[in-house]
Amino acid sequence: MKLLIPVFSPPSGTWGSLTRVMAIAKKFKNEGHSVAFCASRFVKEALREKGYQAYELPETTMFGLPK
Repeated sequence: MKLLIPVFSPPSGTWGSLTRVMAIAKKFKNEGHSVAFCASRFVKEALREKGYQAYELPETTMFGLPK
């Protein structure tokens, strides 16, 4: 199965619910599924450093809207 998980990446630098989503992603990845994320800025880079494929999303504002 292929999973693509969109992640809200606020400019404030908080991880929010990302840790819970990463736990789910880790479980699926360990079971042999393909997991990728959509994120922007530092979250995208942090996900890539953890070995996940991460696609670029437009940078967001504090309210989650594209700039």
